[in-house]
Amino acid sequence: MGRFDEAEQHLREALRMRRALQGPEHPDIAGLLHNLGALYWDQGQLARADSVLREALAMKRTVYDPPHVKVALTLKQLALLRETQGRTEEAGARHRAAVAMYETVRPTEHPAIARARFAYGRFLLDQGRVDAARPVLRSAHHVLSDTPANPEATIQTALNYGQCLTRLGQYQKANAVLEEGRTLAETHGRQEALQEVQTALAAVEGK
Repeated sequence: MGRFDEAEQHLREALRMRRALQGPEHPDIAGLLHNLGALYWDQGQLARADSVLREALAMKRTVYDPPHVKVALTLKQLALLRETQGRTEEAGARHRAAVAMYETVRPTEHPAIARARFAYGRFLLDQGRVDAARPVLRSAHHVLSDTPANPEATIQTALNYGQCLTRLGQYQKANAVLEEGRTLAETHGRQEALQEVQTALAAVEGK
């Protein structure tokens, strides 16, 4: 049995036990459903991920009193899934809903808000909406650059914000942001991310 099969079996057994002990709806059950849906998404099983994540979202809206951070988490996961499915209009709506909910339940510069903004900003950038992406990515970069506990997120935010600035012709700012990303990638030994940042820097050189 592979690692994925083991993880799926573990989550399904945990769901069975929780439902037997806690009934059909409970915060723990909603959390397990979210994790199972994320597992399916990670494995490319998009239809199964969609079904389970929507079940998790519906249950969270019942067992929590929205707005709630747990509901926002699943909204963001569904937004990422919708991107993968090519359902861009719904992906954008889910991203906006997740950001708005995080902004309601977390302090202004909380890393969870920044990560949600980063996901939304990257989505906008991928859609070619560069002007709309810039303030979203700038806000995410501002917070995450002061959050050393998650260097991977900080590097990716610097990369995407730098790429956004490059596409807007703001080469000096782009270079400074990307250099921050390169320093972090080198410091934390993130070789794949380092290559991405170096490629982005090469596009700025000589501009």
